Amino acid sequence: MSQQFTIRSFAWLGAATLLLASAGVARAQDAAPAATAPAAASASAASAGQESLKAAADAAWAVLQALRDYVHASQILDDPQQRGQALAKARSTLTSLVGLRPGGDPETLSTYLLLWPPVVARYVDGFKRDKLQVVPVDLQQAKVIAVAANPEDRRVYDQMFREITKSLQDQGYGGQDVESRRKIVLTRELAQRGIALPVTATVVMTMRKVKDPQGKVQWKATELDLPPPRVPGVGSQPSRGAASAAPPPAGAISKPSTQPAR
Repeated sequence: MSQQFTIRSFAWLGAATLLLASAGVARAQDAAPAATAPAAASASAASAGQESLKAAADAAWAVLQALRDYVHASQILDDPQQRGQALAKARSTLTSLVGLRPGGDPETLSTYLLLWPPVVARYVDGFKRDKLQVVPVDLQQAKVIAVAANPEDRRVYDQMFREITKSLQDQGYGGQDVESRRKIVLTRELAQRGIALPVTATVVMTMRKVKDPQGKVQWKATELDLPPPRVPGVGSQPSRGAASAAPPPAGAISKPSTQPAR
């Protein structure tokens, strides 16, 4: 009888253990979604942040395209009526993409906007959408950095860079001698053609989230600035190194920024 009791006791213990294990698995499965919720929320927030920065870049690109259209319209000289219509359309588009800084005066907006096309006129055909860099400032602001070279300036630079390099190498120069001499000759030859070194220009746009009259939030440009020129490293060509340009360090002296309002 003792043997039968022992067998039954082990059978009962085994069944109880199986039930407890099953219950533990069920509880673990129920708890799993809760455990991964913070990670899912974090991933969702990161995705939303990336989408927001992409929207800022898209808005900045639209501003650059409007500036390009404005510059091209101003170059229509053979038909004053067509020129006037094209300028009015480009100005209207540009105005819709630009917003005031907090506390800004609406009356100054149109005045500042008139400064923007001349600032970027030489480079409007050299900007690339896939080269824009977006630097978040806070939840409401971002800096969009665009680097461009006038297409003809770039072509001349690239050609002269190759020719001067070959000429110096043929003369027996090498290493640092080539780099230092090339920079001197390149600067002089470009200046004779009316091209300053560096041939690239960096435009920094401050983008800010604003609400339209219907309450929809969208990115708008509130400031456009040309920082001091970034001299490319010796031997680096603008067509290859433009995307690596960065904003000037804090405290750097720059030209007055063209801001829509203060």
